[in-house]
Amino acid sequence: MYSIENLPSPRILKSHLLFEALPYYPEWKYIYLVRDGRDVGVSFYHHLGSLLPKYFHENLPEDFADFWDDWVETKEDKVDYWSYWKHIKSWWQVRNLPNVLLVHYQNLISDKSQEIGRISDFLNLDINQSKKEVVLAKSSIEYMK
Repeated sequence: MYSIENLPSPRILKSHLLFEALPYYPEWKYIYLVRDGRDVGVSFYHHLGSLLPKYFHENLPEDFADFWDDWVETKEDKVDYWSYWKHIKSWWQVRNLPNVLLVHYQNLISDKSQEIGRISDFLNLDINQSKKEVVLAKSSIEYMK
């Protein structure tokens, strides 16, 4: 089993954890991708209904509106669904740390070039226009298909 220390540098780790569930090091850079709650709710509903174990599929409301009301009002002691709001709050509270960058998914869609600039600045990467064009091309839906 590999440990973080054994990974080649630079290390990139993807996580779906709350901020406080991750180790914090001031020398690390954290980029948190934020999605609109409505988008997350729809994706999560379909994810629970088709990809997860039978328990979730059988207990998932057939009516999306019932799921939505239940999901939006998730209480701390409720374990049926993951709390989007708790997750967002954990990262929102640390958004002003110098090594944390919040990137909104919609901004990546509407102005990817600007967001690439923000991310490269945050990571202290020198991205010239030629490199930026490569990133733009290879992160397009068409290229990834």
